[in-house]
Amino acid sequence: STAGPSTPLDVSSETGNPTGVSFSNAGSLLFVSAGDENVYKYSLSTSYDLSTGSFTQSSDFSSEVSDLVDITVNNNG
Repeated sequence: STAGPSTPLDVSSETGNPTGVSFSNAGSLLFVSAGDENVYKYSLSTSYDLSTGSFTQSSDFSSEVSDLVDITVNNNG
């Protein structure tokens, strides 16, 4: 079979201006930074397939950073 385009994951409800993204090692989680102090987490029911993503939670890092532009996830996700 041939892979075709999938429906993109819409993150606009959580953030209008994503600045960085990172996948967990297994590809089942996507983390999005948005230039503020929050990281937005999405669960992917099919690894690395953004069309299967759904918002899970946001985490506030305002006590550690002020303008979180990019994000890297460690091996633990």
